[in-house]
Amino acid sequence: MGSITESNKRILEASDDLDLSRLEGLIDDYTLFADSLNALLDRRCKEPSPDGKKMTREKIYARAHMSRTRITEILNAYRSSSNTKHYKIPSREAVLDICLAADASLDETNNILKLAGYAELYPRKRMDSIIYRGLYTNQTTDEIRRQLILAGFNDFTRDDM
Repeated sequence: MGSITESNKRILEASDDLDLSRLEGLIDDYTLFADSLNALLDRRCKEPSPDGKKMTREKIYARAHMSRTRITEILNAYRSSSNTKHYKIPSREAVLDICLAADASLDETNNILKLAGYAELYPRKRMDSIIYRGLYTNQTTDEIRRQLILAGFNDFTRDDM
């Protein structure tokens, strides 16, 4: 994939169709995923959290039960090997965990999942239905996590995902 230069940025800004930009090789899906996730985290740090306290990246990392190093790798489009052009894609559960930690909405979560190459939340899957219902009804992250644990998804949050 080509790098994003100033001329590429102007083309992207003028483009009505993001898929066309992808086809032209200006951006790749993983970079778009990482940039979107980074933007979500930035937004969450600028607006007050549901409990009225200021959210910081460190708090989000702690809520996601992931190390700063792991999330930084994800946000910086970490490559699995210096010789390949394949990115080390985080697991679907890791993406969901970061979204929950950042208090992402249902739409934001589904968008981030799609950008990472995963299916949107599917209410007929048990784990997805718990998260879907929780986000749809504006439950807190802690309430959603409690329901996941009660349903047997104890290892949902692991640093090695």
